[in-house]
Amino acid sequence: MRKNYLSVFLLSGVMIVSGQAASIKSVEQLTAGGGYSSLSWAPDGAKFIAQNSAAGIMLYDFSGKNGKALKPDETNLVKPSWSFDGNSIAAENLKDQSIMLFDLISGKARTLEESNTYTKNLQPMTRVYGPCFAPDNDNIFFFYWRLNHGQTESYLMQYTLSAGGWDKIAEMIPDRRNYGNIAVSPKGGTLVFMRDLLKDVHTLYAVDTETGKKKLLFEELKGKTPVWSPDGKYIYTGAELLNPAEKTCVKTCPESAGFSWSADGKKLFGAEKEKEGSLFIFDIESGKKQDLPVSGFKVAGVSFTGDGKKAVCVDEKGGNLFLLAIE
Repeated sequence: MRKNYLSVFLLSGVMIVSGQAASIKSVEQLTAGGGYSSLSWAPDGAKFIAQNSAAGIMLYDFSGKNGKALKPDETNLVKPSWSFDGNSIAAENLKDQSIMLFDLISGKARTLEESNTYTKNLQPMTRVYGPCFAPDNDNIFFFYWRLNHGQTESYLMQYTLSAGGWDKIAEMIPDRRNYGNIAVSPKGGTLVFMRDLLKDVHTLYAVDTETGKKKLLFEELKGKTPVWSPDGKYIYTGAELLNPAEKTCVKTCPESAGFSWSADGKKLFGAEKEKEGSLFIFDIESGKKQDLPVSGFKVAGVSFTGDGKKAVCVDEKGGNLFLLAIE
């Protein structure tokens, strides 16, 4: 599906990758039709996905070539989430309020509702959203909300692929628009999610996935997309670097328009939301941030491979994909 719309842009700037100075070699424009958002590399860096307003969730290989829709012409699929092994993708289906699973090894797709006693008889006001894999690649967590005989119900749910059924993990305050952005710790057993998503500042909660016990971690956060570091020590929200074990905010950073952890958890790569065309790299140990200017467009979203050698980004004006090579 990739068309011949390629052009190459040269960038200036230097960044640090794996402790050594590196530079941006070039940026290759991959698309011309626009409408792209929600970028994410697979954990192994072999492929990436991007949301497209006309085609749905697109899957690309390492070179950015051979793009294909996970489900052709299905634009109701949103919030894609990678499994930890990079072999599966879960996504919300807004059309029938379900969670879809895409097995990238077999090429098969299915809706996870076969054993779901909560959504077999869907009411008009029922929602399932925010799927997120556990490290075992067998469990998927998500939020469930419904209007039941005039009363609202909301739960944090768990679907076990090998068993084929849902379980309630924790009961939530029934406000479906107020919760989201689940992130499971790399070691499992704990997940975090954001509350107060409709407000200017947000609240981060943690849940023990075995007991369902919830606890407040942080309040008045500007960032709203929690992502654990690969070693499970930190959480970055897109604006704050947090230490959940010590309940401390290590550093407040400029709000990001997309970010990624390095594979060793020692660095953060991202794009500053309010700064024209500026990517950055943040070293966790030293606390130093280095800017990487991007010439020609403003970055609206970005995702890096774990080694920091490649990144895919979206330009704000045209909504097109660009592939950055870093050496």
